[in-house]
This record gives sequence, structure tokens and C-alpha cells, in this order.
Amino acid sequence: MTEVSRNNGHSRHDLWEIALTGSFSRDNLDLAASAQELADRAPAGSLHHAAARSVAITCATTRDADQARTTLDGLTPEDVRKAALELFDRLSAAPES
Repeated sequence: MTEVSRNNGHSRHDLWEIALTGSFSRDNLDLAASAQELADRAPAGSLHHAAARSVAITCATTRDADQARTTLDGLTPEDVRKAALELFDRLSAAPES
């Protein structure tokens, strides 16, 4: 799998441009950062790592929460999809600090 296909068609350069220009909502970028922090703390290869990493990438490459949720709904395998959706719901419901 190439870097671009892993990032919903966006290269790292594209993602950097998106972050700089604000093309995606700040809320999704905040969710992506929170999910990435969780992925970094989870053991590599674990369900929690896979779910958090999936949420981080999805939120970084989608325009809003609805698009992120729709994308996460298509994840496979099922256990990763369920864990990712639960994490996404938990992170998106958290009050801003």
C-alpha cells in the first residue's frame, strides 16, 4: 500500500498543505491529534492501536465529523471498525478544553 492510498488519496505534502491552509475543519484536526496521541501510547499491533490510528488518519483526511464517521463505517475488519467508531464517538463528544 502506498503512502497516498493509506491517506485517502492525500500525500504527506497534501496533508501538510491542508493543515496550513485550513481546508479541513479544525475540529477534525483536533480529533486526529487526540487519536494519534492514543495510538502512540497503545502497544503496536493491538486493537487499540489500530483503532486509534484509523481514527487519526480518517479525521486528518476528511472535511467534517459526518464524513469521518461515514469513512470509519467502512473499515474492516469488524473489530477494528467497532473500536474505531467507539473511540471516535468518545473523542468527538469530549468537551473542548
